[in-house]
Amino acid sequence: MKPLHPYLRIASNLYRASALLTVLAYFLADVTAMVPEMLMIAFMLIAAYLIRAGIKWLKWLLLAWELYNLPAFITLLKTPWKDNPSIFALLIFIEVLQIAALVFLFLSRKDDDDTDWEDEGEDEPAKPRAE
Repeated sequence: MKPLHPYLRIASNLYRASALLTVLAYFLADVTAMVPEMLMIAFMLIAAYLIRAGIKWLKWLLLAWELYNLPAFITLLKTPWKDNPSIFALLIFIEVLQIAALVFLFLSRKDDDDTDWEDEGEDEPAKPRAE
């Protein structure tokens, strides 16, 4: 088994932390839609597990997810935060954690060529040159 890149561990831990903070935000906020919140938490925990498993295509899925959620995040920034500033700050912190995890995912793959198959066999020894 190939050793796990240190940035993958960091990214996985950041997604786990964002899932934990989402649970905290759920209990602090007046959220009536329980199913979407629980699905989001499950998605983050599954993503954290798959990051540790070394799934290479996951970074693209998470990038698409962040781009999909970007308009909602921009709308959140435009809302008045004076009603509940702690929830507002917590949601921004969760988003920052997820973006940081995504950055670590792309940094960890910088030296990879995105191929799942690699020849694990021994290289042939160099043959001496005939003079």
